[in-house]
Amino acid sequence: MNYEEGTVMRELSAIAHMQPSPIRRIYEKAITMDDVVFFSIGEPDFKTPEAVIEEAVRSLRDGETHYTSNAGIADLRKAISENLLAYDHVVYEPDGEICVTSGGMEALLLSLLVLTDPGDEVILADPSYTNYRDQIRIAKAVPRYVRVREEDGF
Repeated sequence: MNYEEGTVMRELSAIAHMQPSPIRRIYEKAITMDDVVFFSIGEPDFKTPEAVIEEAVRSLRDGETHYTSNAGIADLRKAISENLLAYDHVVYEPDGEICVTSGGMEALLLSLLVLTDPGDEVILADPSYTNYRDQIRIAKAVPRYVRVREEDGF
């Protein structure tokens, strides 16, 4: 095994040994129960709006079933840029400064991988979502916890 293969194997082993989030256990239990409102994985408590469903069906029927650019659909990035300008009066270029991900956790992980170097310390509120800690560790950074309390205004 060469150096690169050994490095990859150690990284995969480190990820494999991460403990599952307790939130997943709570989620698995909650989905078996009736009349439970839970906020464990950011799942909305409402049905997808009909207009969104119809647009998704239309795009599938029109053959929009292929991979996009890694940064996301160009028209969507342009619309995001225009929205940011109108709402916050900031200019971001759709090509090169805006990236669309499939979810918030993917965006956070990519940000950590870009912004941190191995051994960097990342301040993390305690308590916090357990995935944040694990993403920091995947990026080979070090979580540094700051205890937050309601009586201190968080």
